[in-house]
Amino acid sequence: MNSKRIHAGYFTLPSRLVIYLQFAFLVLAFMLPANPAFAQARIIARQQQVIDSLNRVLSSQKAESMQALKVKFDSLRKKKFIIDTLLQTVYMQQGLIAQAEESRRMSQLAFESKENKYIFSLVATFIVLLLIFAAVLYYILKQNTRKSELIMKQKKLVEENQKEMVDSINYAQRIQKALLKEEERITMHLPDHFILYMPKDAVSGDFYWALDKDGYFYIAAVDCTGHGVPGGFMSMLGVAFLNEITAGSNTLSPNIILNKLRDKVLKELGKTGETKDGMDISLMRMNLSTRKIQWSGANNSLYLIKNEIKVIPADKQPIGYYPVMKPFTNHIIAAEPDSMYYLYSDGYASQFGGPRGRKFKSTQLKKLLLSIHQKSLKEQKQILRETFMKWKGKLEQVDDVLIIGVKV
Repeated sequence: MNSKRIHAGYFTLPSRLVIYLQFAFLVLAFMLPANPAFAQARIIARQQQVIDSLNRVLSSQKAESMQALKVKFDSLRKKKFIIDTLLQTVYMQQGLIAQAEESRRMSQLAFESKENKYIFSLVATFIVLLLIFAAVLYYILKQNTRKSELIMKQKKLVEENQKEMVDSINYAQRIQKALLKEEERITMHLPDHFILYMPKDAVSGDFYWALDKDGYFYIAAVDCTGHGVPGGFMSMLGVAFLNEITAGSNTLSPNIILNKLRDKVLKELGKTGETKDGMDISLMRMNLSTRKIQWSGANNSLYLIKNEIKVIPADKQPIGYYPVMKPFTNHIIAAEPDSMYYLYSDGYASQFGGPRGRKFKSTQLKKLLLSIHQKSLKEQKQILRETFMKWKGKLEQVDDVLIIGVKV
């Protein structure tokens, strides 16, 4: 049920209390005497008491309401303080978050700016290096072009000079071949023979020389100083000198020919030790009727093989300058049937090769000649060539090779 409220100042009285008070006033009115003034006074007094009671009640309720309001106000104030504190905390946190976000944004911007600067620096450095590399590459290409042009000019000049040199060497080779008689022509008066001639280069410093004169047959194996073109020139001089020496009417012994040859070499090339030009020679003369043999040698000996090998020693001096020059010795040899004579240069024994890359040496050459001397000269020549090539292997040939085998 709804109840009405009476407002008194700040306070509100329930409508049921007002009804109770009115009822009380009526009861008092009946109970009071009939004197109207007295009754009226008593009513007023009662009313005043009721009002005072009501005022006390109202004051008490007002105090309680005020206290409640104060408590409520204090509670609200505390809540407000808490809320304000929370709001301040929130605001502070939001501020800190905003500051952190701003700091992060500024850091990000700074990082991006730094990164951009770093990237820009890298790009700029790369571009500069690329430009430098391009400039250097251009300079190198330009220099290489110039060098290539210069090399091509030099190559062309070298090729021209080389062609002239090769032509000269080939011409010298043709001259040397013209001076060297064919093997068949040299040995057509001999019972049997072979000539193993293996030049190191196109032009050789070794040469063989032969002469058929007044019933005598001369044959020589000659080793000139050097090989190639220098040796070739020396060989042509040697052929010319030998032809000039033997051109007279006299029949000369081998040692006389060597003495005269040395005199010509010293006269034309020098008589002092300043020049080492000269030659080593093994020269044999055979009487075509009696088969008697004379021989003389300068540094290169003669191998004579019957059943054993015999070395006819040469004079230890060259055809050229020597500190102590003596006349060459003439050796007279009684020829034995089926005997072999070997004239040679030092090229075969000087060749490096074999399993250890050592020289072949004269000792091994003598053993080889002794082992093959009874074979046909064609087989001997083949065996000597094959043995030399096998010994040399892939190594370079070190000198000209010349071996002449004569069977009496």
